[in-house]
Amino acid sequence: MRRFPLKKVVKASISLFFLVFWMFFSSVKTHAAEFSTDYDVSYTISEDGEASVQTNIKLTNEITNLFATQYSLSVKSMNMDNVSGYDSKGPLKIRVDKSRGESKLTAQLNDKVVGKGNTQSLTLLYHTQNISTHVGQIWEVTLPQMSSDAGINHYSVHLSVPQSFGTPLYFKSEPSQTDGRTYTWQYDQVTPQTIIASFGSGQTFSFSLKYHLYNDGDHESTMQIALPPDTLYQKMNYTSLSPSPLDVVMDDDGNWLANYALGSGKKMDIVAEGLVQVFGDPRKEFFQAHDGDDLHGDLLSTDYWPVDEPQIADLARKLKTPQAIYDYVTSTLSYDYARVTTNPERLGAIKALQNPQRAICMEFTDLTVALLRAVGIPAREINGFAFTNNTQLRPLSLLVDVLHAWPEYYDSDRRIWVPIDPTWGHTTGGVDYFSSLDLAHIAFVIHGASSIYPRPAGAYKLATKEENGKKGKDIDVRLSSKEASLSHLPLIVRMELPSGVLFSEGDIRIHVENPNGVAIYGTTVTITGDQVVVTPNSFPLPVLPPWGKKDFTVKAQTHGWLPFKAGNIRVEAGGAVASGTLTTQPPLVLAFCALLLVLLAMGIALYRRRS
Repeated sequence: MRRFPLKKVVKASISLFFLVFWMFFSSVKTHAAEFSTDYDVSYTISEDGEASVQTNIKLTNEITNLFATQYSLSVKSMNMDNVSGYDSKGPLKIRVDKSRGESKLTAQLNDKVVGKGNTQSLTLLYHTQNISTHVGQIWEVTLPQMSSDAGINHYSVHLSVPQSFGTPLYFKSEPSQTDGRTYTWQYDQVTPQTIIASFGSGQTFSFSLKYHLYNDGDHESTMQIALPPDTLYQKMNYTSLSPSPLDVVMDDDGNWLANYALGSGKKMDIVAEGLVQVFGDPRKEFFQAHDGDDLHGDLLSTDYWPVDEPQIADLARKLKTPQAIYDYVTSTLSYDYARVTTNPERLGAIKALQNPQRAICMEFTDLTVALLRAVGIPAREINGFAFTNNTQLRPLSLLVDVLHAWPEYYDSDRRIWVPIDPTWGHTTGGVDYFSSLDLAHIAFVIHGASSIYPRPAGAYKLATKEENGKKGKDIDVRLSSKEASLSHLPLIVRMELPSGVLFSEGDIRIHVENPNGVAIYGTTVTITGDQVVVTPNSFPLPVLPPWGKKDFTVKAQTHGWLPFKAGNIRVEAGGAVASGTLTTQPPLVLAFCALLLVLLAMGIALYRRRS
């Protein structure tokens, strides 16, 4: 009986650890189709992150005179110990070879079954600490991706994690079944995907951001910097902003813009510090504050997003959906790592199509936004920071500090903005950054109505002409184990009452100020009066950014026409209260006073004539 060895190659590319798995049974690759293979792999993670791995393999003969004599498993960048294995005849003899960071396990099979349709089964066991990592406040588990192979009949993966890992935050490739803390993925005659599972309550980063302003004009000017804002998936907690701004306003895209007054020829260095929390689920308070925002600006055509260009419009009509656009961009553009080492020119959507081999995150984002808008889906660009342990796999490549860009599209059914990252979807070899992002993306600015402004932190490099061009690190973002404080000071409420209300009616100015480094949500400003009618008597304040201010004007009207009638006014907002007394000066009083003055003047004149 002749024995034909079998070779079967299975590769797995993992975004976090660069693990590459491949399995083979001989030196002749063309014999792979002579076996069909079923894989059942179980990963059991301990409290400290170590994984016990059990791989069950079933080989089914597809040719009459064929069987396998050995099985080999090669693992790169993984430390393995407690290696063992067995088949139906008993324990397997396993040889472990290590070289250049690679561990190769070779098992001599005891069970040799020949004949079409017959099967050989074996089990390999080992421990490793390389598939899970504790990053800040979350655990991330990355399981390997099998390469496409016609010989794979079935592939199943089971992941069991301890209760201490916390709740699931997101999955890159959703499990087909969940049983308590065990998650299962099933693949039948298809290529299994890379599986990334994240557990915890959220991620917290500390940050220190530097801004440099210079007024080269002839007069004092108000200048702005963009502070990283709250979004649907992040909450900012500023512990300091020095020097203090005049105020902080919010634009139509949700950016937080801090205003500073600079004299002619003056410069200013500003430092913002604090914590940012990143969440896997949308924040309810943010959704309620921004539900119903005007999306017109997120459909406009710009220089970098030329929606009306025939090349963009025709392509968008063919693709139609966000998923199809994401898949097209990730498969069409290629990341140009050489451009990252320079100060790259932003190409925009059209030039990205014309130069698909020269793309970096800006081009992946610009093309995605342009195509989404061209098909009538609101889309925008996010510039910010993305935490990564390896910039080759998940590159950062915007402006002079290590920044990143990614797009968002508006899901009209869920009425939320959905962030996606086609750049990392391409550079990680197919990790799913469409269905869910991760807890590593921090938004610095939102570009909707404009594809350029406002500038993100890290882009405020100008000081004086002599200092222009000096290099320096203005962004420092680090993982933090600290909990962001949820307590805050009450709002500051003030009133400006007129000295007297003529004709029983007058204007009252109301000022509401947020003295905190966190945004305040869902506040209503309520105005009540005793013997005074106030119109309107309430104002909604959906969101007030850190150090933000809001002014209101109301009409106050007193009851009756009695002279010098007094009424009490009370303003309340977020637990803060301001009160005051309003005094009327009705027309009857004014007429009586005028008559007295006239009579007095006439009396004085008459007295002088007689004297």
